[in-house]
Parts: sequence; structure tokens; C-alpha cells
Amino acid sequence: QVAPGNRQISADFWHPVRERLKKEFGESFTVLCWCGAAGDQMPGPRLHADAENRMLQLRGVKGWTEECALRIVASALDVYTLVREERKGDVVLEHRSDQIRLPGWKLSEEEIAGIRATHDGFVEELKNNPDRANALARPISWRAQTLEVQENLMKSADGCYPTEIHVLRIGDVAVCTNQFELFTEYGLRMVARSDAQMTCVVQLAGPAYYLPTAEAIAGGGYSAIPETCPVSPAGGQVLVDETVKRITKLFNDLEISLPEEGQLIEGKPVGEGWVDLLASWDTWKGETEYWKLSEDGVLRGESRGGEYHFAWTKREDYRDFELHAVVKMSGTGANSGVGIRLRPKSAQEAPGYQFDMGPNHWGCLWEEGGAGMVHRFPPHHAEKLVRHGDWNHWYILTRGHHLQGWLNGVKTIDVVHKDGPAEGAIGFELCHGGKHTILEVMALTIRER
Repeated sequence: QVAPGNRQISADFWHPVRERLKKEFGESFTVLCWCGAAGDQMPGPRLHADAENRMLQLRGVKGWTEECALRIVASALDVYTLVREERKGDVVLEHRSDQIRLPGWKLSEEEIAGIRATHDGFVEELKNNPDRANALARPISWRAQTLEVQENLMKSADGCYPTEIHVLRIGDVAVCTNQFELFTEYGLRMVARSDAQMTCVVQLAGPAYYLPTAEAIAGGGYSAIPETCPVSPAGGQVLVDETVKRITKLFNDLEISLPEEGQLIEGKPVGEGWVDLLASWDTWKGETEYWKLSEDGVLRGESRGGEYHFAWTKREDYRDFELHAVVKMSGTGANSGVGIRLRPKSAQEAPGYQFDMGPNHWGCLWEEGGAGMVHRFPPHHAEKLVRHGDWNHWYILTRGHHLQGWLNGVKTIDVVHKDGPAEGAIGFELCHGGKHTILEVMALTIRER
């Protein structure tokens, strides 16, 4: 099967299967695998029933529902063993439930008369032949509910169909429900416009109807006719818009949540124990043709592209700390980042975390030379948050593998990342490529925890 997001399909899955089983049972274990044509040309379907029933007996399982439960639970527990330690400090849990109205599929009087005549014909047939009850039940009920829907649409002032939707936020995941069996395009529109890192569209959460697109109606088919669809394609777009609107509200991450200890009062950090990292260039490493520290304590870096150019503290064992960085960035395609736990190998290579700055990267957490994008902040939110060409404030808090960052008072990063470095230098990057980056750092203070 092909899952969304996969970029390749490989039939050579038997090699990892073979190697894993040998690791479990020994090198002498043999895996016999074969491929067959589809349908009844392969032995699988013919042997499947007997083999599966025998497996149920060996497991001591009474039926398929219990077997299904065993498989799902085993899969869930297998994943849980991997993620149980990967917990964020604060997981957002919010829920919205609303009644909305969707433009209905309003039929002409002639179309309604035709459906009524078909309905009455089936009812008459049932009277004359009761043995046809099972076959006629759905055709009759379809037409009856269609006539009821059309009557309600005519009575309503706006010609709309009422329905209930739910949107749930669980951390970075959005779950949205609707009562319909959607044509795929509607779900894709929701997912494409969602601010969540993952969006799950749960359908059929209510009286079941199809919701076709205009193209589907033009093509015909039982899933795109009035008898199965009370809502028009225009109503489908309204469903998408209303769902996305609620997702956007739940994932509006622009609320100011900066803790008191993370504030700057007249440009100075709150409390005692802070150390100014820009007191002297003697405590730094970097290429002086790209980096300068002025007499008034402003670090300035400029690069017109090409290679990376890093500047970092000579001390390279900072672990848990609070950090203030007040920065201004300009230039065409400018890209930089506040680096922490850096492990520099040269001025062009400094693996470690970056609290990112740049087009489509402001507010994100990047691990240079490692995992890459660790935590993404929606670019359209960042555009409202960042003061382009002016001073921006990063407040960074680290405790073990728990990393948090507030950009201009808004928490954009809150993640536990166990695979990254535990200590390192503090520094900055001038990004490589065809970018002109000018970075100024007006304040950089640290308090170790």
C-alpha cells in the first residue's frame, strides 16, 4: 500500500524482513518468499481462510474482532515504546464544536416530481410483491429522505443544510469531523490549508451522505446524485472554509506567553546571574573579515553568499541555561540563526541547534549537521510576528533535551529532542548560498541553570 508522503515504492522489502528475522532466530533461519499474480492466479486467497482460522486457534482467540484488537494493540504498544520519552513540556488540548449551514443541492420542481414518481413506483411495487422488501428498502428510503431534504431546503430562508462539525487540537495534530463521505478533493483542501503539522479528517460522524465535487456530478454515478447528496459543491467548499477557519483559531500561536523571567526591562534581563557574552571579542572565534564587535558591544556579521560563516564562543560546554538574543537581520534572502550547543569544526561547519531566522524559517528549530528541521513554526504566523529590518528578541530556555524558544514574546518552539547535542558553544550563522545576510546582535546574555 502507498501512504501519503511516501516518495518511493520498493518491492525489495524482503531483505529487511529476512535480516530482522535472522537477527531474532539466527543465521540458519530461512525465509522463503515469492510473488504471484493478482486474483485467483496466486495461492493466497485459496489458502487464506483455512490458514487464518488455524492461526486463531493457535492464538486461543475466539474471533476476528479479538484478533483485530490484538494486532492494533501490539502496533500501538510498539510505537509507544519509541515515543513515550519524547514528550513536550506543554501539550495543547482544545476542542471546538459548531453548528454550521451549508448551501444545499436545491432541485427544480420537475426534478422533485421525478424523484417522487420513482419513490411512489417502488412503494407500489413493494405492496404488490412483499418478497422484494430487502431489495426495495434502500431505493425507497433514498427517495424519501431526498424529498424530506428538499422540503426542508424550501422552508429554510437561506436554502442551507444544517450540520455539526468538531475540531480538536492535540499538540501539533488537528482532528476535524464531519458527517459526510467526502470526495477526496475536499479533504485535501483542508489538509493543504491547515496550520497543524498533521491534520486528520474524520468522516461519517453523523447521518451518512456523500458530498461530491462539481466534476463528480457532471460525471454521474450513485455517489453524485441528489438521492445521496443533500449538499451542493458550493456547500462542500463552505465546509472546507469553516473547518479551516476553526483549525486556524485553535492553532493561532501568536499569543504572548513570555514568562516573567524571560522579559527585558529597558533592554536588561530580569534578575541576577546574567553574563554578557558580547563584552569582548576575546571570548569569541570567527573570521574577522566577516564578523566585527563594535566598541558599543554590537556584533555585526555580513556575507554575500558562498560558504557558511560561523562565529561562536570560545567556551563550548554550555548545557542548561536561559539566553536573551536581540537581533536585527537584513539583506536579500538573509538567513541566520541563534546557535546553541554548537560543536564547531571550522568557521564553515558548526553542527548544533539553531533558533532559526530567515524566509520560511523564522521561529523554527533547526539542527545543523543533524536532524535538520526539528520543529516548524508556520511561516504565515511568523510573518505577522517578525519585525523585518528591526530588532527582534529571542528568549531561549534549555533543560536537558527540552528546548523552548520565544520570539518577540510568542512561544514558537517547545520540543524534547533526545538525539541532539547536550552541550556546546553559543554562536551565529551567516548562511551559505546566494544570500546577502547582514546580522546585528545588540544583546546576548546568558544565565546558566
